[in-house]
Amino acid sequence: MKLTIICSWCGVKIGEKDCDFLDESLSRITHSICSECHSKVLDDLNQTANHNRNDKSQFTKERRS
Repeated sequence: MKLTIICSWCGVKIGEKDCDFLDESLSRITHSICSECHSKVLDDLNQTANHNRNDKSQFTKERRS
């Protein structure tokens, strides 16, 4: 039996995978991430990390009475 692998982010078909044991009641689709979306996600994470390093307000301590 074959499972179709699609990208969770953009929906593009990535490929197929052979499965020896598969519950008949389950979908024939599984999800992963394509290389293009993977690169975009890593770029976004790096930009967010760089932005957070430059934002000194996150390092302030809150005082409570």
